[in-house]
Amino acid sequence: MPHTLRPVDRDDETLSALKMLAGFDDDIAKDATRTKNRLRSALTQIHPPLWRVFTCEILSLTLVLHLLVHYGGPTKLAAAGRGRVLKWMRNRASKDPGPLVDAIFAALAAQTVTVPGTAAAERVIPQLAAKIPALNAQRATIAGESAAHVYGLKKVIM
Repeated sequence: MPHTLRPVDRDDETLSALKMLAGFDDDIAKDATRTKNRLRSALTQIHPPLWRVFTCEILSLTLVLHLLVHYGGPTKLAAAGRGRVLKWMRNRASKDPGPLVDAIFAALAAQTVTVPGTAAAERVIPQLAAKIPALNAQRATIAGESAAHVYGLKKVIM
């Protein structure tokens, strides 16, 4: 429907706002990726079997991030025990977390040594895990603002 289109000048307020929001969203997306990579790196350095459980998709789940915030890392997960972790996850999950908890505790049992720096990493892991949902929430807010600008643009066009 070409008759509904209108030209957009470089100085148009809507276009400028969308460019600003898109640039900010891009920065936040890069921060989120960088934070996920730092979290993966910390897990890889101190507990490779646990890192293998938390693949890309699993590590992005809100439930898993909250688990890492709550328990901190492999030492505290092992200290809490399978039953307590399973109960904690069941209270917060929509699906049965049993297979994931089984995989986590199988990975915890697979590593028999404590790597130097584990205590420091377990102080960093919860902070990184808490930052990822916050960055995702910022991106959702920006997406809403962008949609509002686009909707406002469509409203003018129609």
